[in-house]
Amino acid sequence: MAESFRVPNIDERVGMSPVLTVTNFNLRTQKSHDFEGGVRLHWDRVDVQSSVYDMYLPDELHFSPITFANVNLDPTRRYGMEHTATVRITDDVRLKGSRATPEPCSVPVRSLATTCLKFRVGAAAPAQVGISTASI
Repeated sequence: MAESFRVPNIDERVGMSPVLTVTNFNLRTQKSHDFEGGVRLHWDRVDVQSSVYDMYLPDELHFSPITFANVNLDPTRRYGMEHTATVRITDDVRLKGSRATPEPCSVPVRSLATTCLKFRVGAAAPAQVGISTASI
């Protein structure tokens, strides 16, 4: 269990407001009450991690694309799960997959998934190839 806060910076107070628009110096500090739990397992060349989280945010800071100004939202709740698995095929090649199911999400998706192949070309030149998908 954790608590955090974020004070609005000067850009959020005045930086993005259009010319001749009243800025909002009354933005409140964003606060968060968080709970997260999970497990991390390691078997030889395989690593697996899974976690769940629940966040309650009174006064979340949000940029409104309609007014071009920042506002405090009514209390919001964000919760979901995240899962990651990594397989070390060789010392220089790794295959990694992850999936997240955030609720609510800022984009209309049910889950986000990524798959990535990481490898080294030579002694110190890492490279990465990946694909991301979203289910609606």
